[in-house]
Amino acid sequence: MVNIKKISILLLIATISTVVWAFGTIILGPPPTPTSSQITLGDWGMTPTTDALSFEIINYFPVRMPYAAVTGLIQDVSEIVIPQYYNGYQVRRIAAGAFNGVTTLTGVMLNDNLQIIEDFAFAGTSITEINIPGSVISIGQQAFFEITTLTSVTFNDGLEIIGWAAFALTSIYELYIPGSVISIEEAAFLAARNLNFLVLNEGLIYIESYAFYRTEIYSVLLPRSLFYIGYNAFPPGTQFLQHLY
Repeated sequence: MVNIKKISILLLIATISTVVWAFGTIILGPPPTPTSSQITLGDWGMTPTTDALSFEIINYFPVRMPYAAVTGLIQDVSEIVIPQYYNGYQVRRIAAGAFNGVTTLTGVMLNDNLQIIEDFAFAGTSITEINIPGSVISIGQQAFFEITTLTSVTFNDGLEIIGWAAFALTSIYELYIPGSVISIEEAAFLAARNLNFLVLNEGLIYIESYAFYRTEIYSVLLPRSLFYIGYNAFPPGTQFLQHLY
């Protein structure tokens, strides 16, 4: 069911953001198109460290083995590496709101043990790119919401759910959705104003309402596995292409 109130608020924020962005474009000129060197992680010269991060041990034993969750920062740093282990426990989760609103955070590397990125985890930060490892199965609501600096997102096979407004109001240029993704939730990429290229793979079942609304996508090839497309999932006039076999 479409949450009209939430969507309306997001659309209002998107409109305000667009006006501010347009004003800045008039005064300062258009933002530069990122080059391949600008959107490649490269070698930051960093090694995994727990010094700047806070953790919580989640213990459901004997139902499930204990693991660690990242809960936030305890030092003012601009770049972080999420380690694979903390005190011998696998780091499997980034807690809700862990880095929410940390505008000084510009770079993040995620580990291959990570499974869940919870709601608002990185919302409002200043990261420019993110590589979601294949171990991650779910990205929570507004996890990367309103990161206007975010231009590049890499999803790897293994991801299943992209949550409500997870990447809304970002500046992503292109997306490759792997076949492991089952559902793209409401407003997932709403008002990602630079998004003009999208690849959807076989395995996708649901694209919920407003998922790609107010982007620059005007044609998309729909996978045969797709069962449901929600209201205003794409911009008006989008050309839907389908497989002929």
